[in-house]
Amino acid sequence: MNEIKTRLRRIADYIDRKRGKRLTILFRTSDGGEQTGTVDDLIAAKGTFVRVLCGNSMDDLDRILRYEIPDYFCVID
Repeated sequence: MNEIKTRLRRIADYIDRKRGKRLTILFRTSDGGEQTGTVDDLIAAKGTFVRVLCGNSMDDLDRILRYEIPDYFCVID
């Protein structure tokens, strides 16, 4: 039983590594200041994207593109 739990834990770790890390971004707020945060913070503050500081999540990148470019459409096979 321990062997199965160990294998499942390794599989879960592998999936987490492949999923990517959430993006930490720099964005400009409506009052002109700059702030760091996640994509959720950018959208909540109605900010303007400046650049990615760290992370590699493609889902977050897709959300940024959909927020910044309303007509953006992407199909991933």
